[in-house]
Amino acid sequence: MDLRASGTHLGALEFGSSGTFKPTGAHASLRLRELLDVRDGYIVFTSLSLDVQELIQQLTVIDYAALMRHRDRIVDLRLELGEAGDADRRRDVAQRLGRELDATRHVIRPYFKA
Repeated sequence: MDLRASGTHLGALEFGSSGTFKPTGAHASLRLRELLDVRDGYIVFTSLSLDVQELIQQLTVIDYAALMRHRDRIVDLRLELGEAGDADRRRDVAQRLGRELDATRHVIRPYFKA
């Protein structure tokens, strides 16, 4: 049986290792699948599944201004990397680029902790 529930995110929602999602007012839709094992007219087993990642993505608030700032810094570092002449300078720029990429990913997926 396929079920769909929808609502507005008004209260804190805790997802264990994915963290706690503060109320955002976002409208979210949750698809559920229930499997029933019926024997002799009795339900002997039931299983309910849902896509938690899909729900988390719907509740995530992205700071688009911060995302654009990171993008601009990544472009600047790209240019700097192209102008870096020696190996030490390239390594330094690559390290800064890696930190910037990590920060950008965190803006898009704040719930993902690596």
